[in-house]
Order: sequence, then C-alpha cells, then structure tokens
Amino acid sequence: VDVNGAGSGSTVWTPPSAGSWQISGAGGFSSATPSSLQVAAMPTSTLLYSVNQTQVNAPTTMIASVHAVGGNIAPEGSVTFSTAAGTALQTVPLTPGGGETSNAYFSWTPTSTGTTTFIATYNPGSGAFGTAAMSGSSGRNTIEVVDTNPLVTFRLPGSYRIGEPVNV
Repeated sequence: VDVNGAGSGSTVWTPPSAGSWQISGAGGFSSATPSSLQVAAMPTSTLLYSVNQTQVNAPTTMIASVHAVGGNIAPEGSVTFSTAAGTALQTVPLTPGGGETSNAYFSWTPTSTGTTTFIATYNPGSGAFGTAAMSGSSGRNTIEVVDTNPLVTFRLPGSYRIGEPVNV
C-alpha cells in the first residue's frame, strides 16, 4: 500500500470466506496494531420454481434458484429437495447460473393425484478456508397433480419479495 504525505494509505480487501480474520500491516519504519474482525456469511435467498399443475405419471422438473443477496458471487454447494412432510428426495449440486445466482434441477414423476408441497434447502459449500461463505436458505412450492392433461401450466416460484424480479 502506498502511504501519502500524511502517513495514511488504504487498499480494498474482499473477504474470501466467513469467519474470524486479523488484519495487520508493517512497513520499513513502522507497523500497524493488528485488528480482529468477524466476517459474516453472505445471506442467500432460495426460490423453488415448479409447475402449478401436472398430470399423473408425467415427469416435471423443479428448479431451485439460489441467489446471493447483495453479493456478486455465485453460490456453491448443493440443494436438498424434500417434501413438506420431511421426506428427503434427492440432493443435487448447484450449477452456476450467471452472476450471483446458481440453480439445481430435480425431476419428479407423480404417481397419484393430489397436492404435494416441496421444499428446496440450500446447503452452502465450504469456502476457501473450510468455512461456508454463504448462509443456508430454503424455498417451497406446491404442485397439484390431476388425472387429465392440464390446459395451461405456469412455472412459478413459491414465494415473492417486493422489488425482487422473478422469472415466470
């Protein structure tokens, strides 16, 4: 770091991982007192996209979209798809989707009619130093299964937030 005539200088540091850090500095004629700081994991938001209606025995793909809130790093790790009753169905690795979003895809084939609620839970991967750089989050959605072929279906997220765009 270059030091100006007043004896001060600065640099930009982007923490690579959450956890405890100590910042210190030393030069040819002096040193700075070390400072300890705590870096929090980046918050995430998970949206679970699914069709609103599907037919018995017709496979459908759900998409869990994990977004780093306020960040520009694509989340790493996996997503566990489960039913609202707590039955884990499959854990799928995330695929970077561009920018601060990553996606996981899960195919499900219903065998009977009715309504089923699903939960997608983001499992953060280990950061550069073994600590998760992101916090976990989850999203849910419900699919109605019918005997006949639905006329029109929508792939929608299970929840919405003010000011946050969603794909329809």
